[in-house]
Amino acid sequence: MLNLRKFSFILAFGLLATSSGLQAEEGTYAIVIDDLAAYGYRFPQRIAPLLVLNERDVPISYAIMPNLPETRRVGQELDQRDVDYLIHFPMEAFTIRRKPGEKRLAVTMDRKEIRNLLLEALDQLPNAIGLNNHQGSLCTSDSPWMENFLEEMNSLGLNFLDSGTVPGGNRCRTPEGKKILASELCQINGICPRIRVLSQNLWLDDQIDYLSDFAWVPSSENPASPDIQKTCDTFFKLHRADLELAQDRIKQGCQRRSKGETVIAIGHPKWATICGLRRFFYSEKNREECPITSLREMFQN
Repeated sequence: MLNLRKFSFILAFGLLATSSGLQAEEGTYAIVIDDLAAYGYRFPQRIAPLLVLNERDVPISYAIMPNLPETRRVGQELDQRDVDYLIHFPMEAFTIRRKPGEKRLAVTMDRKEIRNLLLEALDQLPNAIGLNNHQGSLCTSDSPWMENFLEEMNSLGLNFLDSGTVPGGNRCRTPEGKKILASELCQINGICPRIRVLSQNLWLDDQIDYLSDFAWVPSSENPASPDIQKTCDTFFKLHRADLELAQDRIKQGCQRRSKGETVIAIGHPKWATICGLRRFFYSEKNREECPITSLREMFQN
């Protein structure tokens, strides 16, 4: 039986730990799916299975590529479902050449050219909550260009998610030679007072092939749509290692969130990612233990 003095000590220590923050606070975890409207990823084959998760309180955000035949329609589909999305704008990279006819942001562009491309994309996707870069290692590593770009983003009220297309995040250099993230560039120079700038820090599927030749199983009710359960079961049999890798990355995000980190994961509409997210978040227990925060909320906080 505890004596009164020992009980009082235990109680006082517990209260002290709580008030002093010794108990670890949980972080936040957002998920973004890139490349919508590109490479043949259409509704309902690839995206509809993920939107089911949005209906189950898993607020996944999406990133739609502008200036493509499917751009407006995909944006309208998400608008009708009240689902958040970014403009997934191509940017100039160190090693990847521009595709013929591709509109992309380049380091040779001045502010007027940058603004015109941003306005054109906003006309196609007027309800976007921000923009993230498709590729873009050259642009996001060029400090003067990034300052111009972020000032134009700020003037338009567009938040920016740095996709971090190189390991450790793309880095700008200060005049002193220090390497910093775009979000730090905003803080140092005070050029983004109206917007938030965040950075991706977890890839869900960067080591997984697109497996474009994988044939999904059509639904008996609508042959144009996949039977997602049968498709994922088939995918598991054919590509088990990829599915398990995607699930491991999803769980990594949950573990980091539980340790107090802010985690922003980016994935793509690959079957491994689709089926991995579906398998994990269809579990009510997983949804409760690893709640997803909307990217909109992260931008606002």
